[in-house]
Amino acid sequence: MVLFPVTIYYFPLLKNRGLPHESEKKKEVMLTAYDYQTARYAVEAGVDILLVGDSLGTNVLGYSSVHDVTLSDMLHHTRAVKRGAGTAIVVSDLPYTSMKTPEKCRDHAQSLLENGADMVKIEVETGRAPYLDLLNREKIPFCGHIGFTPQTPGLSVSLQGKTARRATELLSLAKHIEHAGAKYLILELIPYNIAAHITSSVQTPTIGIGAGPYCNGEVQVWYDICGISEKTYRHTQVFAPVGREIRTAFTEYVHAVQHDRFPTIKNAGVAPEETLLTLTGEIHP
Repeated sequence: MVLFPVTIYYFPLLKNRGLPHESEKKKEVMLTAYDYQTARYAVEAGVDILLVGDSLGTNVLGYSSVHDVTLSDMLHHTRAVKRGAGTAIVVSDLPYTSMKTPEKCRDHAQSLLENGADMVKIEVETGRAPYLDLLNREKIPFCGHIGFTPQTPGLSVSLQGKTARRATELLSLAKHIEHAGAKYLILELIPYNIAAHITSSVQTPTIGIGAGPYCNGEVQVWYDICGISEKTYRHTQVFAPVGREIRTAFTEYVHAVQHDRFPTIKNAGVAPEETLLTLTGEIHP
């Protein structure tokens, strides 16, 4: 029998942020952000948590895979997002290159915290216990990420947890992440009934993406919800066709310049006539 959650657990970091009465609490909203301006827009809209995801590699930097994202990339974008984050929580992905050893993972996590992250996100599959335990011992705030984990070599983009074996494995991972002291847990591409059961089985707040409506919060990639991504995924929704509007603006700009409709003298200042005459030598200063 699937147990659907009846209690919403909220992040410890959010307890003292002026949240409404317990019965009025709403789900927490997380959204990716890769730069200062996007962070500002997200916070103004009411986003609680900004995720500097390693998806910046394919969305922003033109990499072919998230495996190509470096720590330097993550530090640069974390600093930019932090400048626009205000009171929002900033979570930064530990890149694939951080996962060579637990000690390297710890060192990279500390660097991210020193550069503006409030916590780090780590993808968790079997064998990551030493990484989580070390982060916990070093008192580094972190969140786990299970289900579809893009950094896992050979793992196809697919629903995770359809079989009893995989669902049991995900539940076990969730409980270990909770025990290791995670601040929250991202569930990606997990059947909604399995995600609901995991959510009801752990105290750690769950944040879903492609995991249905029964998690404690939701995270999306802003390129997806604004129609900028090349693909439209089942787990997302285009809330505003920003990508189409950007293309329209760029096209109209090109045509306006090419056909001498832009710029006009209204788009520039004008110097006093005396200045021009002096410049051309028609009068002497």
